[in-house]
Order: sequence, then C-alpha cells, then structure tokens
Amino acid sequence: MTGTTTTTTTNPGPPTNIQAAGTVTPHYPPFVDTATHSGDISFNGTNVKLWTFSFLGVKFGAPSGATPGVNGILADKLIKAQRNLYNYACQQSGAASLTEKEFATWCWLGQEPVGSDASNLSKIAGHIGLKDLNHSGSKHFSGSAIDINLLCNPFVAGRTPKHGVYGETHNTFPDSLLQRLANVSSGELADFSNGQATPAVAAQITSAKLTFWTSHIWQPAIDAFDRASNLFLGQAADLHDVASASDRFTNIKANYDRFARVSLALKNYFGLVYGFGPKIFPHAGTVSVGTFVGQIQAGISQGWIPPGSSDPSGVALSTYTTAQPTNPQRFMQRIQDDHAAVELVTVIGSCQISATGVVTAPTTRDPCLGFVNFRPEVVAELAGDFNSTPASVLRGQQLRWGCCMFGPGPDASGDVMHFDLTTHFGTGGVVPNNVNKQPGT
Repeated sequence: MTGTTTTTTTNPGPPTNIQAAGTVTPHYPPFVDTATHSGDISFNGTNVKLWTFSFLGVKFGAPSGATPGVNGILADKLIKAQRNLYNYACQQSGAASLTEKEFATWCWLGQEPVGSDASNLSKIAGHIGLKDLNHSGSKHFSGSAIDINLLCNPFVAGRTPKHGVYGETHNTFPDSLLQRLANVSSGELADFSNGQATPAVAAQITSAKLTFWTSHIWQPAIDAFDRASNLFLGQAADLHDVASASDRFTNIKANYDRFARVSLALKNYFGLVYGFGPKIFPHAGTVSVGTFVGQIQAGISQGWIPPGSSDPSGVALSTYTTAQPTNPQRFMQRIQDDHAAVELVTVIGSCQISATGVVTAPTTRDPCLGFVNFRPEVVAELAGDFNSTPASVLRGQQLRWGCCMFGPGPDASGDVMHFDLTTHFGTGGVVPNNVNKQPGT
C-alpha cells in the first residue's frame, strides 16, 4: 500500500485475550449512536434507506456511483456493537467518557495502519457498505454488509483438510492461455463465455481455471503462511473455515486467535528481511545479511524464535553466521519469494495473467502488515455471541465474518475485512417492515 507508514512488532506471541468485563452504566455521546440518512436504494421494488455514522472513529466511504452507508437493519446492529465497545473502552481506560478521537485511538492503536502513532488514524480507509451494484447476490448490494479497514484486512487464501486450498478468483485469462490450459477450441471457449457451453466443456474450463489459481496463486501463499507459522508457532497455519460449525459465533475468540496468530507470524517472518521499524511500501530494499543474521540470533536468544528452529532447507538457525553467508542468503531469498507470493492474494482488485501464465498484482497491499488488523474485542462484538456470559459488556451481534464464515471454496472464506447479515437484511431477502426505522432507537 503505497505511502502507508506502519510499525511492526517483533513479538510473535498470541494476541491479547478477549476479557469479560463488568456491566457499565450506558452513556453514549452522539458520535456513538447517531446515524444520518445518506440516501435511498430500491430492493425488489421497496425503498430502502441507507445510513452513515462514525463507526470505530472512522467515517463511511463509497465506490464511484454508490451511496455511502448500510441499511437500517445492519446499521442498528453496528450501533449496538459500538455502544458495547464504547462502554468496554471506557472501562479499560478507567474513564467515565471518551472523546471520538480517544475512542478511535482505543479501537485502532496497535493495528495497521495506525501502529503506535495515533496520528495515523486518518490513514484508515472509510468503511464500505453499499457496492457491487451489478451483483445482486452480494450482501453489499442491499447495504447488508460492511468492509472495515479494507486496505489492511485483505482477502487471503484459506485451507481445510477436506476441500484443500481456496481463495479469491481472478478471471483475467487471455483466451489463448485458457484455450491451452483447458484444451478447448476458440468456439468452445466463446460458448462458455456466453453461457452456452456443454456441461462437459464447462467443467473442463472451470477445472482448468481452478487448477491454475491453485498452483499459481493460492498454494504459494499458503506455503508462505506455513513457513512463517512453522517458524514462529511450531505448526502449520490453521486457516480453516467454520461456516457450518454450530459454535462459530460463541467460539469467536478461538477463531480470531488462530488467524491473528498466523498474521502476526507472517509480519515477523517478513520483518526479518524487510525490517521491523516503520515501512513504506513498496519496499526500497532489504536488510543486509549481517542484520538478518543478527535478528535471527536476537530472536533465538530472546525467545521469540523457538530454540532448535531450522530454515526451510533444514539448516539450524543457531548455526547462522555472517562468516558463512550462503545459508542466510538462501533463506532471505526464500522470504522475498514468499513476500511476492503473498502479494498476489493481498491484491487490490484483480491479479493480471499474461498469455504465458505469469501472474502479477498491479496494485497490492503490503504483506509485511499481516492480514488481520482488528482488535480482538471488535471481532468478538461484531461476530460473536456472548449472551451466555451476562457479566460481559461485549454481547456479540452474530454478524458473519468473511474471514472464516463464508464456507470453503473459491470466492468464499478469506474476506477478512467483511462483516454481514448472512442474507439480505438478515431475512433471506424479504425486506422487513422496520427496515427504514432510525437505527439505534
């Protein structure tokens, strides 16, 4: 992400635990629960109002041609979530009340792109509600979804034992390449593009696409996640989907923790080569071999690299010296290659595929930022269900988290920025009578 300055920690430990808290007397300043009517859309012939407000100290944005905001059903849940988070922030801060800036700082300090500098709050992109105006299947189409801090919470690849790896699809194949990959004629490919291909040809082309995305985009990213996770956590990356799990909301802490731990491991992995201080992406260069070896040695001595760790070639990291740079240089190159691989899944927009099968990401996010940049309490309140713990300020709104609740498969789970009502309006597409009620009332 060009021009973003961030701070990356060297501590690869688990994220802060979600804590239960005592009840607090509600006290909500206007910025917490005041929504403004921003415009209207039509859904199946029904007029639906959209609403904007300050959420987590950040305003709404909108793609070109779209009205900013979300529908009243989602807005009401987001305001309820914000009230609970505000109470929790006051409690954790030991304050009777917080200003909007203080609340925003609490929400984002330690997360990218804010890092340790609260002045970077303005670099958080506006939330996106309504979009995908030509795709009625998208929950954004009805204002039933929100993307939060979208530049630092990308769409990443996932994996389940049953379904293998999966991720975001990129339909930018040149015809000549797709004909060759699928072994079809130009006429058969044209029929496929027009929705007129035979089932056999359609399956052949779809399979060729999936094979290509898997081998060129998704699997290389998963391999990088595994190398980072194995180094810092001693195990492969756990990125499985929980869409069908009955405890997906009540167990949100565990779901958040496993993704956040892999994200932090990835930040530390790339930090060994690109540095741990403030960075601007694209990177101007890498650290020297001497600095790389010094960071490895410091990590082992300080305990944030486990003792007995080896590089991907099986060479013990404890044997690294600047006097014998071959192994450190090889590991540095491996990390740089992994950085390039992850750039393809953190792409902004779509990857481009050349006629020879080379994949590039014209605009991408910095993999050094990791891929989960939310406080655990924010995810707990949005996608959790803590009604079983009445003493907790955090209640949980049972929004679906795109990170792991969309189901395994192409264009499914992995959308870290995304929270939604599961269906349009949370009702399966039936516009509820209270859809245009003032949110928060």
